[in-house]
Order: sequence, then C-alpha cells, then structure tokens
Amino acid sequence: MTVLRTWLGLLATTFLMYAGPAFADDVAPAGGQIPELERRIAEHESAPQSATPNPAEEMPYLLAMAKLASLYVQADRMQESWPLSEKILATLERLYGPDDPNIVNTMEAVASNYGLQGRHAEAEKLRKRAIAINERAFGSDSLNTAISLQGMANLFSLQERYDEALSFAARALSIAERTLAADDPQRAIFLSQVASIHMSAKRYDQAEPLLKQALGIVETSKGADPMLAGMQTIQYLQSLGLSYYFRGRHVEAQPYIDRAISISTTIFGPGHTMTRAMLMTLALQLADQDRLDEAERLYKQALPMNERIGESPAMLSENYNGLDLVSFKRKDWRNAYTLLLKASTISAALEKIAVTDSSSPAGNRMTPHADVFLINAAAAYRTAEAEPGDLPALRDQAFQLAQRAERSQVAGALAQMAARIGAGSGGLGQLVRERQDLANEWQRLDKGVEKALIKPQAQRNEADEKSTRKRMTEIADRLDTVDALIARDFPQFAKLSDPEPLSIEEVQDLLGPHEVLIFVANRLNQSLVWAIGHNTADWQLVPLGEEELTREVSALRCGLDETAWQPDDGKVCAGMTGHAWQPGMPLPFDLGRAHRLYQSVFGPFGAMTRGADLIVATSGPLAALPLHVLVTDAPSTDVPANTAGYAAAAWFAKRNAIANLPSVASLKTLRASAKASIAPRPYFGIANPMLVGPDAGFADAARITRDNRTCAATNHNAQGAALRRLARSRAVPPPLSKGSLVSAEFIRAQVPLPETADEVCAVAHDFRAGEADIRLAERATETEVKRLSDSGELARYRIVHFATHGALAGQVAGASEPGLLLTPPSASTALDDGYLTASEITGLKLDADWVILSACNTAGGGRAGAEALSGLARAFFFAQARSVLASHWEVDSHATVQLITTAAAAIRRDPRLGRAEALRRAMASLINAGATGGGHPSFWAPFVLVGEGGSDR
Repeated sequence: MTVLRTWLGLLATTFLMYAGPAFADDVAPAGGQIPELERRIAEHESAPQSATPNPAEEMPYLLAMAKLASLYVQADRMQESWPLSEKILATLERLYGPDDPNIVNTMEAVASNYGLQGRHAEAEKLRKRAIAINERAFGSDSLNTAISLQGMANLFSLQERYDEALSFAARALSIAERTLAADDPQRAIFLSQVASIHMSAKRYDQAEPLLKQALGIVETSKGADPMLAGMQTIQYLQSLGLSYYFRGRHVEAQPYIDRAISISTTIFGPGHTMTRAMLMTLALQLADQDRLDEAERLYKQALPMNERIGESPAMLSENYNGLDLVSFKRKDWRNAYTLLLKASTISAALEKIAVTDSSSPAGNRMTPHADVFLINAAAAYRTAEAEPGDLPALRDQAFQLAQRAERSQVAGALAQMAARIGAGSGGLGQLVRERQDLANEWQRLDKGVEKALIKPQAQRNEADEKSTRKRMTEIADRLDTVDALIARDFPQFAKLSDPEPLSIEEVQDLLGPHEVLIFVANRLNQSLVWAIGHNTADWQLVPLGEEELTREVSALRCGLDETAWQPDDGKVCAGMTGHAWQPGMPLPFDLGRAHRLYQSVFGPFGAMTRGADLIVATSGPLAALPLHVLVTDAPSTDVPANTAGYAAAAWFAKRNAIANLPSVASLKTLRASAKASIAPRPYFGIANPMLVGPDAGFADAARITRDNRTCAATNHNAQGAALRRLARSRAVPPPLSKGSLVSAEFIRAQVPLPETADEVCAVAHDFRAGEADIRLAERATETEVKRLSDSGELARYRIVHFATHGALAGQVAGASEPGLLLTPPSASTALDDGYLTASEITGLKLDADWVILSACNTAGGGRAGAEALSGLARAFFFAQARSVLASHWEVDSHATVQLITTAAAAIRRDPRLGRAEALRRAMASLINAGATGGGHPSFWAPFVLVGEGGSDR
C-alpha cells in the first residue's frame, strides 16, 4: 500500500495546497462547468498571441486552466488535469521568468504529477528549483520553503528513499512548528507527511501519535476548505487504520477504515478515487482475516473503475494484487499468477519510465516494484507445481520477473563499464566515459546540495552553494551535447547501460560445461532459488525470506567478525549465537547453523552443483556473507572447542569455486560485452604505505616499512620474526575527532603494514612483473596513482593490486566515503590527503581483468545500511575492472599475505586456472596447513571474488 498512500497524499494537495490564492478563490465545485471551460481555453489557444507577454491579458486563461484542472480532480479525471498544469507552468514562466516566486506553486503541482507518472528525475529538478526560488525570495526558514522541502520529501518517499525523505520532512516540520499556529490545518499536513514516511518504512509505532495529532488538528479547526479538510481526514483515518492493521490489531483498525469510507462516500461519491482507495484498504483487511468472499467483492467493485479511469497505474496494480491475495489464500495458483502477471506488466512499464528517467544526471534510485515481481514469480512456482505440463515456460517467466526485483548499484556499475567497452577505445569511447564521469560529478554535487537544503540558514554557505549550482548547470549543458552525440553514433548505449533480464536459455548459452549459475531472490517471506547449468535447470521455493536470512547471516557474521561484538558490549551477538565471547578467544562460528543454511538454499541442488564452478547472483542478506563459509555436511559439533576443530569441517570452499555476481544480467555484461583486457602488462602493485603507528610500540614495524622501499630491499627472513610478534589487522579505528578535511597525521598514525611489501613482491614475481611495476613506501601515494591514471599508464595493466588498510564510510575523519589508505603527504591537500576514496576511484581509468583489494572491509557498503559491494568494489567496477577480490571484515594481515600469494602462485602454475578456483585452492591450503588462526574461517574466509571468476577470456 506504500504507493497508494503516497499517491493519495499527493492527490489531496496537488491543486489545493499549491494552487495559491490567485487560483483558489476562483475554483468552484465540479458540475457542468467543464465543457464551458474547455471551450474558453481552446478559443484562447487558437487566437493570435501577443509577442509581448502581458500578465493581465493572460490571467483569465490561467484562471480557466487552473479551475478546469481542479474540476478534473474533483471529477476523478486526473490524467486530464496533468497536461493543464504543464501548460500553466509554461505560461507563467513566459510571463514572469523562470525564477519568479509566482510560478512555484504550479511548479510543485507539475512535480507532483511527474512523481505519480514515475518521471522522478524531472520531478526532482523542479522540486530543487522550487526550493531555490523560495529560499531566495522568502528565506530558507520560511513557510514557503518548508512547503517546497515537503514536496521533495514526497518525491523521495515515492522512490523508497526513506532516510532522505525523513530528513526533508523533519526540516519542513520544524519550520512549520515555528511559523504556524498549533491548530492550523496546514500544520497537520507536515505532521502527516513525517508519519507517512514512518509508515512506508514500517515504523508504525512512530507514525501513530503523529497521525492522531494531525487528525485532531483537522477535526477541531474552523474555516478550512471543506474538500481539503475532507481529503486530509480520510487520509489520516486510513493511515491510522493501516498502522493498527500492519501490527495485527485488526479490531482497533476497523473503526478508522469504516469512518474513512463513510466520509469519502459522502463528500466524493461511491466511485471516486478516494472512496475506491478506502474500499481497497478495507478489502485488504478482510482478506487478511480470511473473509475472502467479502474482500473479493470489494476488489472487484473497484477494478472496473480503476481500469476505466487509468490515471494511476500503481493503483490499478494494487487492485490486481489484492485480487491475487484472495486467489493465493484459496490456493487458486493459476488465477493468482494471471492476476499478478497483469500487475507485473504495469510495474515493468513504470520501471521502464523510471530507468529512462534515471539516465539524467540525477541518477535517481528508482523503486523497483520488487514485491510485485517476486510474488508473481512465487505464484508461477505454485502454478507449475499444480500444472507441471507448463513448467519450462512458467520457470523461465518467473526467472525473468525475479531479476527485475534484484537490481543493484554494483550491477549498474558493471553495465556502465560494458557500455564504455562497447563504444571502443577511440573518440566515442572517450565520449561515453566523459558522460559517465560528468554524471558522477553531478550526483556528488547534487548530494551536497541536498545536505545543504535541510540545514538551517545559519549553517549554510551561500558562496559555496552558488558555485556548486553554477558547476551543475555547466555539467548539465555539456551532458545535453554529449547525449546528442552518443544517441547519434552509439544507439546501443542505452541497452548496454541497462540490460534486460536474461532468459534461462540465454544464461545456458553463456555458461561453460562445468559452470552452474545460482540465482537467489529473497525479499519475500520465502526465497526463490534457481540453479542453471549448461544443459540443465531447476528451481525451488525455500521457506527462508529476507527477515530470516538477515537473522541467519547476522548470527554467522558474529562468528567471523570481531567488530560485530562491539555494539552493546556484544549483547546482540550473544543473544543470536547463544555464546559469550571475549577478545583473545576464538569467535563462536556455528558450523551447524552454517550447514542448515547451506541445506536450505543450496542443498536441493547438491547433485547438480557437485564439483561445478558456481556463479552466484544474489543481493540482500546473502550478499553480506562469503558463501564458502557454509558447511555442506552435518558437523559432529556446532561450535568446536578450539580452532583446530574447524579444519575438519566440510566447508563449501573445499568443494566448489564460487564467483559472485551482483545480478544475473551481469553475466552477459561480462561475457558478451566486457571483453577481456587488452592491456599489455601483467601486473601492478601498490603497498606498504609509510605509516608509523599510534605509539612507540610500533617502532620496529615502522623501521621495516622505511626499509622496504623496493622488492630487492625486502629481507623476508630477518623481518619475519619481528613482524609476527605484532598481531595486526588491516583495519582503521574510528577517528577520535571530526573535521572537514582528512588529516594526514591521522593517516600516518595508523599501524604500519611492512609485510604487504612481501605480498606484492611475491605476487609480482609470479606474474613476471618487475620493480617498475610496483610502488612501495614513499612512492605508494594517492598522487602517484592519479598520475598513472591520467597518463594512461595504469590502464596498461591487466591486474591491479592494492595491499594496505581499508576503511568503511565514517571511519576516517573528514571523509564520508569508504577508501584505501596510502602514504600521506606532509600536509593534506584536495588532491592528496593519503586517503583514496570511492569517488576518486571511480575517476580512475583502468583496463583490468582483476583488481585485488588486499585490505579490510572492501566488500562493505558505501555507507551504513547500504547494499553489500556498493562501496569500493562498485567504484572499481565503474573504473573498468572485470573482477574484484574484496573482503567482508577486518582481515588478519599475515593470513592475507598467505592467501593472496598462494592464489597468485596457483595461477602462475596453471594460467588456465580461473580466479575463483585459485581463491578456493588458496583457502583450502590455509585450512589444511593450520595457518594463522588454525582452520577458523575468520582468518581464511574474508575474501570473495566478485565479477568474472573464470580465466581471462
């Protein structure tokens, strides 16, 4: 119901809240006025127009269009109102100019319409223009600005960007509370918007008191517009009913829904959009209580009107979903699948609009309608069970539907890389790269603008904001030119940038004879899993959904990552695992839990996958876990008494090589579009940054760091004993202070890693690289990396290897992004502060088959709560890497040296060996040899191979 609730909120305010005093007093109730107004508008448009804009002459035309648009809304003809708002805006811009406050109300109405149509980037441009105009005219703390901030919050909520939406809504509410009386009905709108965002994010307890406060204001206010007050009352009653319903409190929900239906029927009539929405809400409740005949009657009552009017595709999709729910509960799988296919068709069309829209610089994250696609895929599975004769077709349709629900930022970066490769290395390729670099810069600047918009005036820097907006305008102008050239010379660019879902047959054509692709879609209360081999295909419905998988993965990570025990003194991990843990003890990794998870997800395909090279495409919880820590056979004990007890476990890593993909479509991206590197040199390594440590206890390690300036100078035997006495992780502790710039002194004070020189020198030897291909100590700098990139030299290497500290977003003061630590300069500058961020990595120019990130947390998200792999791994894919070796937690430095060098040596011995298999052999070697930490997976398992896991093609 998320889309429906947001849609209703926008419907209630589009022409009433934003129409403005010039229009509102000329709006009359719907009736026979529509034909007369249509005639007057047509006459005006057919008459000769004055060359000089004259507001007085145009005002009757404007008022007629505004009045007609409002009457269309009242008459439930929303689609006809939308073009009128665009005409009004164009006329006002011609009369008053693009930055006049008189045009803002209409601009907001047009933005609302664009949001409803899925044209989110266009809506966002208008929203931000409106905010800027109101801030200049009335101040950043004015009610006009608050209304525009509220519009931006509405848009972000439509896109399910709830954190951003809440920031704007909360800022708008704080202004409203200072400028409006406590009983002002407009204040209720600001309260209800914050509540609506909490509702969409499933925080119903936080929404309830806000909704009750808003309802109380509307019910007690006097002199309010009756239709607006009615719409508000209906919306708040519906939301309150849903807040109880979604918490299972159906008896308390019923009076709110009943009252909303009664008011809507009285004000608007039984067939109006508002009334239909209330009936569908009631039907949802009835279906949940298994009162299926009553629910079906209400859904069917609404369906013809939704199909006939068609002004809200999302609302029609909701109608089909409701009827499907009834069929699901009756176990009428064929009917459920047919209904959901209709809903999925609507959702796919909306998604297509969103994807096209996202080609703009804004690059908005669009709502993927994931639930619709995945429920439809599950219905196809149930239908195939009941009607096995249709199995192949249903399985393939479900496979493609589920892919639409699993889009990710990382898959997008891979697709953009493929588009560059498809454009070639000449002028067109450079043009595509320029387009993507400019879009990235625009997005970074845009995020800065968004952060500024939610700050009070005293915390804003007007000069910086003006400079930023000027640069964004320059970028937008250049992008228009570049887009025209690409559209002319590279028509397949859009298709490469956003590939369509693959069929099972297409996947089979891309797989080798010993490869199996596993695709896991898991955003429901159950998961659908496909296993596809070169000549075989199978699927299963697994009774583990997103919530259950999150719980299982979180518990397993408590046995792998010490930092998981830091919050709340380890109480969360202790509660999930049933074990206590103290530093110095082995982490309690639960072999039994790892086996049960393997059995649930991968067990049904055991015969098919045995001995195969696996390519696993998954997102959500499973993407945050290295799958090679799963256990294929039941263990003798769940948590061994010591680390040696882990070595005998039947690890997935002992049986299968595993490569990870961010999406199924990425397989085609990598194998059909992103051909192997043509770089002439085999290997480039950068390691051993000049760090001194936090105290004098690291003096020996700092001295060895200074000595290891070249591979020839590295003395492994003499250094080994001294280094092994220092138990170190390649992680960065959180900063003790905040700042606007990264501190070179903070970087310098991190723990030295001289053994990383051994690592890259050994790998360089295996790949027959020399001193000229390595940067150690004082040469391992951000400046040098950027110089090599700008000169094109970095793109001449097929393998690029960073061995250093990694940091998550927020771990380095002055930086909000993840990054890699390099040798810091004497003083930080904008070009070199010793911290190579994800944004700076996206600007690098590579042509690498493999990027090795031998550091901590390089597989982590770009920020708290972000999708796995969306940080450094995504950045390197964008920079043109076809595969990335990344880590899921803080790695032990000595174990990492052994793992990376062993994998490189395996490829040296057999150049046909795939990277995923080389990693598997290296992990097995560490387990069997009882390396640092024994066989415990926290030492040998942090790294995953993302991207192309086979040998170079």
